[in-house]
Order: sequence, then structure tokens, then C-alpha cells
Amino acid sequence: MTVINEFVVGLGNIGVQGIGVIFAILIMDAALSGDNSIAINALVMDLPAKMRSKAIWFGMILAAVLRVVALGFAAFIARNPWVQVLGAAYLFYLCWGHFSKDEENEDGTAKPKTASLIKVLISIGFLDLSLSTDNIIAVVAMSQNIAIIIIGVLASIVMLAIAAQVVRKVMSKFPALEDAAYIILAFLGLMMLAEHGAETLVWVGDKIGVSLAVFKPYHFNLGEIGEIIGVIVIIAGAMLRDTFKQKHQ
Repeated sequence: MTVINEFVVGLGNIGVQGIGVIFAILIMDAALSGDNSIAINALVMDLPAKMRSKAIWFGMILAAVLRVVALGFAAFIARNPWVQVLGAAYLFYLCWGHFSKDEENEDGTAKPKTASLIKVLISIGFLDLSLSTDNIIAVVAMSQNIAIIIIGVLASIVMLAIAAQVVRKVMSKFPALEDAAYIILAFLGLMMLAEHGAETLVWVGDKIGVSLAVFKPYHFNLGEIGEIIGVIVIIAGAMLRDTFKQKHQ
């Protein structure tokens, strides 16, 4: 049976329980939407202002495609912790790229926004994928009905795109949120590394025939609530900084 046939058959078997699963997926992704939408807006800031809204929507379309494809590899992701570490490394790379770039000319004037639209779209897609690997595994565990899974994931992407448009207006009033977004990415990358780094070392040891089981107990997980609190603290700090600057100008 092809994926399309499975999807059509699944549509006819959603039922009340399936609708409940879709809402559960939306609620689970709602926690991801805040920091993700801020980070997406930070990425599009390198584009001219008139292209940013369009970039968010096209980026979300690419993110939806990547998420649906990743659903087919959920078991692989769950078995291979290095995938999460690779996602963390990508978040660190985005943060480093932002803070290391030179935004001013030699005379002190700001350089024009000249980022490639394609590059920004790809960054958005892989950013979303890096932040949603745990959710992908959880979604597949909730249901084996491919229609429920795909509808839930696509609805979450639409919710994220709408949230990103709202956040874009907030970020125009609080410029410090752009830097805060990349600090959030580094924070989330650090949490992913703390949770999956030791497990990855053990996995590597098994592949090369060296026992690294001694590292297995050394993992740390703040949990969803802890990560949300950390993100809120970073955002609040950035907004307070801008408010203070505006009052003293």
C-alpha cells in the first residue's frame, strides 16, 4: 500500500480518538512555537523587510516537507542519539554565525541586508527540524494512523507560521530580541547536548568496539517546563534591556 493510499484509508478511520491525538500534537508543539517563531524571525532579519513575511511562509512550507519526511525516520532518530547532537551542533553554528558576522562598514554605517532567500529558507527548514526531533518521535508514538500524524504536523506548522508573523511585529518594537533568539538557540542546543551527549559517546564506543558505558549516567534534562522558563528569562531580559534603553535615550 502506498503512502497516499494509507493516508486516504487513515482519513476514514480518524474518529474521536484521532481528533484527540491531533489536538495533543498541537498542544505539544505549542510549547515549541514561542522560541521557534522568535528564532525564525531572527533568521529572516538578514533579508530586506519586504521579503520577510514571504520568507516565513515559504520557510514553513519547507519545514512541513522536512517534518513529514522525518516522520518516516522516527525509529532511526530514536535509535541514534547522534542525530540530536548533530541538531545541537547546527543550533550552535547558527548562533556563532550571527554573533561573528560584521554588520558595519569601515565608516560605521550599517551594511545592507543581502542574505540569499534560498539560504534563509533552508536555514528555517533545518532549524525547525533540529528543534522538533523529540516531537517527531513522540508524534509517531501517539498514533500509527498516517493521516492523523500528517494532519497534526501540518496544522502545527500553520500554527507556527501564524505565531511567527505575530512575533515579527513584537520584534520590530524590541530589536534586542534578535540577539536573544540566537542565545535561545545556543541554550536549547546546550540542553540537547546535555541530554544526548553522553548517550552519543556510548553509541560511538559501541560502533568502534570501545566501552564508554562509564559516561552513560552523565546526562541532564531540564524538561519542557525548565526549558520554557529558561527561554522566558532570556526573552524578558532582552525586552527589559530595550525598554531601559528607550527610556534613557
